[in-house]
Amino acid sequence: MLWTGTSTYLARGLRLADEPAGRERSSAEPSAGSSGEAVRRSGGDVALPPRTATWTFGADAGRSWAAVSGDCNPIHLSAVSAKALGMPSAIAHGMHAAAEMLEGREPQEAGHRWSITFEAPIRLPARVAVAAEDLGAGRTRITGWDARRRRRHFHGELRLPSRD
Repeated sequence: MLWTGTSTYLARGLRLADEPAGRERSSAEPSAGSSGEAVRRSGGDVALPPRTATWTFGADAGRSWAAVSGDCNPIHLSAVSAKALGMPSAIAHGMHAAAEMLEGREPQEAGHRWSITFEAPIRLPARVAVAAEDLGAGRTRITGWDARRRRRHFHGELRLPSRD
């Protein structure tokens, strides 16, 4: 199999019938006892590892990504079109954040796996604090958050193929 994917789309105030009201933290997320700073998220504070990088997304990031990806959703294109659809400003494409997470981390040969979970939109323009943690066994956890608002945007993991 070359590709499998699961997508979840956000909608304000809308829940699927089988979706629980609250969400449990997955085992891939940092525990409250890990070192680093804590950020606010619904349900309490989440501890994060120390920042290792900062990503900058310009006000035109949504339009630039749309030109590459073909995804021209108005919430990504401009503040005006995003506001018309109920967003406070334009937001970055989730797959743009995923591509940033994977940049420079791709293995030389195929077989890697990755996942990403989005928690809050990246409002454009933005500076995203990022932490990359080596988990051992070819696994790296990437976490991105808004350092000013103290809110986590996403967390993900890259798993390289084992070299047995």
